[in-house]
Amino acid sequence: MKKLIWFIGGIIIVGAVLLLLTHFNPFGNSDNKYASKSIPTTIKPYEIMRFDEDFLHINTSPNEIQNSLKKLQDKYGIFLDMYTIKLLGIGSTADPGTAANIRQFLSQEAYHAFYMAIDSVYKNGLSKESAEMTEGFNRFHYFFPKKPIPRRIIAINSGFYGNMAVEEENNDLALSLEFYLGADYKNYQWVDGIFDYMRPNLRREKLAPDALMGWTMYQFPEQATNIRLIDEMMYQGKIMYLTEAMLPKEDPMNLMGYTKDQWDWCKANEGQMWNYIKTYKHLYTYDRLVISKYVNPGPKTAFFPDGSPAKTGIWLGWQIVRSYMKNNPDVSLQALIDNNNSQQILEQSKYNPK
Repeated sequence: MKKLIWFIGGIIIVGAVLLLLTHFNPFGNSDNKYASKSIPTTIKPYEIMRFDEDFLHINTSPNEIQNSLKKLQDKYGIFLDMYTIKLLGIGSTADPGTAANIRQFLSQEAYHAFYMAIDSVYKNGLSKESAEMTEGFNRFHYFFPKKPIPRRIIAINSGFYGNMAVEEENNDLALSLEFYLGADYKNYQWVDGIFDYMRPNLRREKLAPDALMGWTMYQFPEQATNIRLIDEMMYQGKIMYLTEAMLPKEDPMNLMGYTKDQWDWCKANEGQMWNYIKTYKHLYTYDRLVISKYVNPGPKTAFFPDGSPAKTGIWLGWQIVRSYMKNNPDVSLQALIDNNNSQQILEQSKYNPK
């Protein structure tokens, strides 16, 4: 059975029927030896397909729409029906009645407003992002040759359903461009579910990092079923470490979605955060509410003072994994992601921030 997995803000949502600012890094990823490793290019370069444009420009006249849909079907295959059925909810393109639904959908003012915003931001194409993702997935393929990489990368307008999706049958990766229009895009304030603290990361520079991180989470889902904070921290820390290895030119702050002030706050308060977690015995808690306060997006970390960023549990987990890999140089990326013994990783990391 085909499934569709949607990734929304780093959270994976599994449907019942479908598995649906990169810049030079001044830090050089010096403590991630895999990020500094030179990798030969062995995969075909990606060219992000513009389904968003192709769908918008369907000829909707009664005599032409079926022919237009046929051309779109020839180009995108089953992805078209997954889009119209599971995302838009307007039916299969094989159903004659769907043509009228598509015509009505494409006439909606809101859809056109977001498309025009997408067109403005991406008017010069996605060649930069295509190159970044080619490098990232080439490195993923090198480190994990038994795992698939996307067959195609497809840009869509999901209407804020989710920021990315994987179509399992063909391993197509879809990216929703309306989530990457820039923090100053005025209409974000009217979108349900988008809060002010999210807006700084709704920018083009996050597109490639989110794609690599989402794909990594899809290929390596969390295995633990009864999760403690330490388990969540180690899993998320491993995902961050792997993503860092896939995007060696990426600034770690951008991977975390932090500003420089937020990153500096974590560096300055690393020891105090770690001591707080241990003092209040949160590290081994199963309480999902407590865990969520350390790892979920938000305006801040609830347990820490104003000025702290959210997701500090993930940041700390990343530093622990970095320390573990530095102190265990023979551990491969595959061995790291396969190790589900959180306590062992912590102990062998020799992590002890001051």
